[in-house]
Amino acid sequence: MYGSAQNRGVRPSKHVDASKSVVRRALQALEKLGVIETNEETGGRSVTPSGQRDLDRMAQAVLEEAENTDSD
Repeated sequence: MYGSAQNRGVRPSKHVDASKSVVRRALQALEKLGVIETNEETGGRSVTPSGQRDLDRMAQAVLEEAENTDSD
């Protein structure tokens, strides 16, 4: 899913997958914080209502900061 081109010297570059451990541990940390939850039926993850509220708050703060910077 995630990855980038690997420089193989004189040979052409090719896509290599990134470490799945980093993504998995980040998702587990978000789950522990209550930002995301695991769907038991599909095994996927989704944002919880409290996580969505936190994301909306952060987005609003960034927007206000950008508007303040533009007006200066």
